[in-house]
Amino acid sequence: MMTGLIHNSSLFEIFTRTSLCLLYLFLIILFFRNRHKMSARGKGWSVLTIGLFTDWIGEVLDLVSVVSGSKNAFINTAKYVFFDAGAFLIVLGGIFWVRKLARTIDKLAFENVVDPLTRAYNRRFLAQHFEQLLPNRPGSNPSGQNSAIAIIDVDNFKSVNDRYGHVYGDSVLKKLVLALKANLRRDDYVIRYGGDEFVLICYNVGPDERQIILDRVNKALSSVALPRGERLTASVGLAFSPQGGTRFEDLVATADERMYSLKNYDRKNTAQQV
Repeated sequence: MMTGLIHNSSLFEIFTRTSLCLLYLFLIILFFRNRHKMSARGKGWSVLTIGLFTDWIGEVLDLVSVVSGSKNAFINTAKYVFFDAGAFLIVLGGIFWVRKLARTIDKLAFENVVDPLTRAYNRRFLAQHFEQLLPNRPGSNPSGQNSAIAIIDVDNFKSVNDRYGHVYGDSVLKKLVLALKANLRRDDYVIRYGGDEFVLICYNVGPDERQIILDRVNKALSSVALPRGERLTASVGLAFSPQGGTRFEDLVATADERMYSLKNYDRKNTAQQV
């Protein structure tokens, strides 16, 4: 009897529906076995899995109706209900999952250019956004007509690590970055250039505002308290554009040279400009 039914049914239809059933089953098993990895993408994966399972039930009912040649109204209605519900859940879960995945990619891209310790931008950010940070260039920051580059090197920071330990030294660097961000403007950049070296990029400032920048840096330094009442100091080299050039690398080099000139003169009591 069953052989006759199969013989009367389209072998191609049976093959197609069997393949779809196996495909859905494979995807369901794959999703379930990797649920720990996929759950990191948010609730979308579970909605997507339920949708695949719902569609699989619809495919099974469709396969049963084709093989048996049944015209049962209940089975036909049920399979379309499962098809529609499954399709809706798959689309909904896919939207959730892709949005979560996009946010994860954005987060990874952000983490790639941020210093993991201090949460300041890192040198990779400087390299990737080099052209955009160049003042007076086509397509550069429109507020960069007058810009300042500051190189900050914290004085004798090794002694902080030696005296209080590297864990405490790390906390000092984190506090310093927070203080710099709090005292600078919202559109200014704070970049960790090295161990205890930082780069500041400030737009819409000129040479006549150098003392304002230094005062802000000093205020940030003085706000970081050390256990024995010591005060953080730093050597700061400043370079301005367009007065000092329009190439970003030249400005950094000039600021770096001025900062090291300060260190050579041993003027370490406060942040100063050569």
